[in-house]
Amino acid sequence: MSSLGRGVAVGVAVRGRSHEARGIGCEDVVLTRDGPVTIAALADGAGSARHARLGAETTARAVVELLAREFAALQDAGPVAARDRILEVVDAALAREAHVHGAHPSDLASTLLFVAMSHGRVIGGHLGDGVVAVRRKGRFEVVFEPAVGEFAGETVFVPTRGGAGDLRLFTGPTVGIEGVALMSDGAATSLCGALGSEGPPSARYRIAPILDRWWGGLSTHAPSEVRGAVEEALRGPVRARTGDDCSLALVRRVGFVDATALVTPARRCEMLGASTCGAARIRGRLARAWSEVGEGLELVRLARRARVSVRKARQHHAALRAIGWG
Repeated sequence: MSSLGRGVAVGVAVRGRSHEARGIGCEDVVLTRDGPVTIAALADGAGSARHARLGAETTARAVVELLAREFAALQDAGPVAARDRILEVVDAALAREAHVHGAHPSDLASTLLFVAMSHGRVIGGHLGDGVVAVRRKGRFEVVFEPAVGEFAGETVFVPTRGGAGDLRLFTGPTVGIEGVALMSDGAATSLCGALGSEGPPSARYRIAPILDRWWGGLSTHAPSEVRGAVEEALRGPVRARTGDDCSLALVRRVGFVDATALVTPARRCEMLGASTCGAARIRGRLARAWSEVGEGLELVRLARRARVSVRKARQHHAALRAIGWG
């Protein structure tokens, strides 16, 4: 069997108790995108910003669109050029939105966390507070911890005053990386406990075991079901420990065998991007044949092996490609 699979991303943001009591909406934004490049972006609007929610939405959307459009180019450019390009695009988007609303870009300030994965490559970033954790060897470990601002309790935001150095990146092959989690500072209060002040971030924090269960659930349940479980936890015990908004995103690759195991029809349909059980059966047979022989098989032979017509093979193979199978 080949390593056929697809990336899956789930994300949730819920309003914190403090904002709820004051009648303020949630200022955390999480955006995800499946496809050939699987992406998650999390932005937490600055409490001091006049248009915090708008700024978080603008920042998250700009990064998702950039990563979907230029993932390969950012990989090829190297971390320094990639960092400059990401901040250039975000700053331009914030400047445009600020102009529309008669505001200054700093009125739309937010933090920024993101990750994108595609065919054995990954790029992730962190600016501000919140936590980025990577799953390796069966456990999550912190790679980026909250950044500290000029004064106690402060952090950094986009648009950044510190320049490109405020954005920390990891980029390269996904060798050894099983998944990535992004947490706002509100969610990290419950999900990321400090162990001490010595050593690298991976040794100074402990990630709550529930993240492993959610990560594992993405290979046994439909992404929508996992998202529901995450939202239930964020609205319940996670939110209870902080007054802040709480948000989380998880990204991982799910292999073909996991995605087509004998579980609920809803999960099979969702993972295969099928709207009916009949289409899921065809795509499942096609994907099995594809996984057995890899990329080199001609479409005619692939159709014969999957016991479908060439027309259906072409149609469903293209649909599987479009949602990120490969």
